[in-house]
Amino acid sequence: MIVQVEGHSMFPSFRNGDMLYVDTNAYSITLPEIGDIVLANHPFKKDCHIIKRIKSIDKNGMYFLSGDNFLESTDSRSFGAVSIEDIYGKIIEKFF
Repeated sequence: MIVQVEGHSMFPSFRNGDMLYVDTNAYSITLPEIGDIVLANHPFKKDCHIIKRIKSIDKNGMYFLSGDNFLESTDSRSFGAVSIEDIYGKIIEKFF
């Protein structure tokens, strides 16, 4: 799956308009790890996805997501940790 970055929350890793390849099968066998950049369901907006980095995993297996651009990111600091069911796939590659 290919997605386009909208916004500046992952700058400098990704810029607005960058095209990214998402492996939607990446977590069918293994679990997400700290440092992975993922495409996840937005907790409050139906049919909306977010691109964030996994910053931590709590003892209950909940994932704390964060944007690389701390000042421009709406992430787990505001909506809390997300479950594995909310993680859609792993960002694998950026196309220019």
